Amino acid sequence: MANSYEIDFHPVGDASRSGDAISAKISVGNQWETVVIDGGTKDSGEALVHAIAKNYGTRVVNRVVLTHADDDHSSGLRVVLEQCEVHQLWMHRPWLYAEELVSRFKYGWTVQGLAQELRKSFPIVAELEEIAIKKNVPIYDPFAGAQIGIFTVLSPTKEFYLDLLPNMSRTPEPADHAKMAGLRTQSFAGMLAGVKNAVLGVFESWGIETLDDGGETSASNESSVVLYGSLDHKKVLLASDAGQKALSNAADLCNVIGLHLRQFDMVSMPHHGSRRNIGPTLLNRIVGPILAQGADCGTIAVASAAKDDEHHPKRVVMNAFKRRGCLTAKTEGEGIMIKYNVDSRPGYGPLPDIPIYSDVESP
Repeated sequence: MANSYEIDFHPVGDASRSGDAISAKISVGNQWETVVIDGGTKDSGEALVHAIAKNYGTRVVNRVVLTHADDDHSSGLRVVLEQCEVHQLWMHRPWLYAEELVSRFKYGWTVQGLAQELRKSFPIVAELEEIAIKKNVPIYDPFAGAQIGIFTVLSPTKEFYLDLLPNMSRTPEPADHAKMAGLRTQSFAGMLAGVKNAVLGVFESWGIETLDDGGETSASNESSVVLYGSLDHKKVLLASDAGQKALSNAADLCNVIGLHLRQFDMVSMPHHGSRRNIGPTLLNRIVGPILAQGADCGTIAVASAAKDDEHHPKRVVMNAFKRRGCLTAKTEGEGIMIKYNVDSRPGYGPLPDIPIYSDVESP
């Protein structure tokens, strides 16, 4: 059996509620395995299990990875764990670190009390743990440097994750010394205001880029597991909802352990193509510099976005990837398959070439 993979980005969400659900069938020599990275919503979890059985011919999932605790990534994994034969679960469980964290929160928590509170704060993660224990599925920590099949975890380190936890919106109030600068915390009303103000009206062309490096995202997003997949001469980067701090850390680790940036066959746009999660400096470092108009760097850049999500992916982000020679694609209610050394699947055709948008969102 030749080395090969098929990586599927499944449609998740509706209206402005995008999410992530990715599966992959990978063969290395005479061994093959199925991997699930996030499960989206409960409904998309049901669809994900059906698609794995239909497209891969199995209900065995060798490795499940939860990149971070947000509901649009975690909810559907309950269905995967319940309905599939799962061999490994990789996810962060905040309550395991209560002893190391207790001094980082206000109001004198005990270790036991903080652990209980963190379990309540992350109910879907706690439920995933309960299902895994019931079904004797081992759980592992996806910290930087861990190897998950062909994937290497680039971020977060344990230290970075512990710094982020007190700054998450669902955890107790952090002690003053544990507060991190430069992380966005928005109320629901604030998010709605941001959506309302994100109107088109800025001109761009191939030579005019308005994306900047000043974007900030939430601590939860920054905690996302970033995965680097490598098989033969093929490379993929799965960024989940990681922000610029996490992606910069990921790039640093690549330099340290000798993983090559640029010339990826596929890159997922972080956080459904949000402008807060990526900037031109990071893009130049990870994907490559702006190329001559029409040039092709050989990378497919994929954004997971709901069909009716008018605000993801951002046009300014799609343009930025396009300028660097990427073929840009978005799910928008349809699955996307990225393949190497396997036959085309019925119902899947070539990805359309999305041109540069001349009008993009205001900052």
